[in-house]
Amino acid sequence: KPQFICKAIKLTPWALEDMFEDSPLRVCDCKPSEILQMLYDPNDLLCCGSVSNFNTRTAQDWLSASEIGEQIVPNPNSKKLGLTKSGRKSGHCRDAVGKRKYLVVEFDDERLQHRNQASLIRHLRDSCQADLRMIVNSGGKSLHAWFKASRDEGLNWQFMSVAVSLGADSRMWLPEQFARTPNALRSNGNTQQCLFLRA
Repeated sequence: KPQFICKAIKLTPWALEDMFEDSPLRVCDCKPSEILQMLYDPNDLLCCGSVSNFNTRTAQDWLSASEIGEQIVPNPNSKKLGLTKSGRKSGHCRDAVGKRKYLVVEFDDERLQHRNQASLIRHLRDSCQADLRMIVNSGGKSLHAWFKASRDEGLNWQFMSVAVSLGADSRMWLPEQFARTPNALRSNGNTQQCLFLRA
């Protein structure tokens, strides 16, 4: 790992137990749809499911759905269907997604343990004065940290550039990119536990 990444980890250590303790809300027993109610307006159109099988419904309507799926686009859609680059109608594409609501930072470097990722998330929050709303264990190798986006895309770009310089996945900048649904069951059988939530 580059020296400045190691330095950032050392500067702001954050064990997973401490992160859990620091969480303003405890949502271990909440259903995914209940957590989404805390993050979105009732009429926000949310694209949820999986890469190959997804649906777009309002946050309110997802409450009555039997299952949400393991993935969600963090930014609500502006319309139910848009046109993909190939001209096909879809609820999951750049044309359908609306204004940015959250920026999700994911460190998927296999050499970074969860506690190191947590320390980098804390470093980002503190050094950028960023508004951290949620952290989800992907049920695999990474943590997904949800930050409230600014209305100023220039500021969002600056923040994401800092995150990427620390090893975050640059694909998460795409407004239509899927992230992990909090407390949903992943296809590998693991729960994508919501470790931290500030609504």
